[in-house]
Amino acid sequence: MILSIGRSNVESSGIVFILIFIIVWIGGLIISFNSQFLGANLSSFQCICILGYCMFAIVLAAFINLFLSPIFPTFILLIVGFCAGAYSTFAAIKFIGVLVNENKKYLVGYPIGLFYFFLAWFTVAK
Repeated sequence: MILSIGRSNVESSGIVFILIFIIVWIGGLIISFNSQFLGANLSSFQCICILGYCMFAIVLAAFINLFLSPIFPTFILLIVGFCAGAYSTFAAIKFIGVLVNENKKYLVGYPIGLFYFFLAWFTVAK
């Protein structure tokens, strides 16, 4: 919803909300299936819940970038988005990484990083 607030057109704000909602659910399902295939003992809803809680840094970055976008250049917004994506990835790997073998932790972490950095990119895009 924060990303929708920054849009001037009502139609585009609705499309942004629906797009982010679908990306979060489909991305969460893909990550949960990947984690289960690699041996993690958790359900799809548990994985989606963990990913949702770890997404707080990206939501905070979207809120910060909403107010900083008229003031600061895009480079600062990129730094905020990158830091939020990195923190969300780190937190999610800490939670889900303990459920798989140590040698498969990075196989679980790579799609999580792609997922969060893709979402963090939306906080910077205008």
